[in-house]
Amino acid sequence: MNWNWIRNNELTKIWSDTLKPRGKYEMKRIAAFTAQWQTFVYLLIPLYEPSYKIDSFVVGILIAGGGWATEKLQQEKYKLNEPPPSDNNETIG
Repeated sequence: MNWNWIRNNELTKIWSDTLKPRGKYEMKRIAAFTAQWQTFVYLLIPLYEPSYKIDSFVVGILIAGGGWATEKLQQEKYKLNEPPPSDNNETIG
């Protein structure tokens, strides 16, 4: 099967821009992405197996993991945009 069509696909560009913004995969971005789709799949299990009971603790942990990874990404983003600390040690007042 020829897979060359996927290299120029818009989905591939979105995937790369989301998970590897600097050319390499970033673990925090992958953790946030994985927690989101795992939560979605876990919540869909009862559609295929009606007797399966969803545990709210598992859903909470998955959402918290994704939130933690997203929070770490935001901290890193703002840390990169902060001006460097000045060496000025003057006291005001």
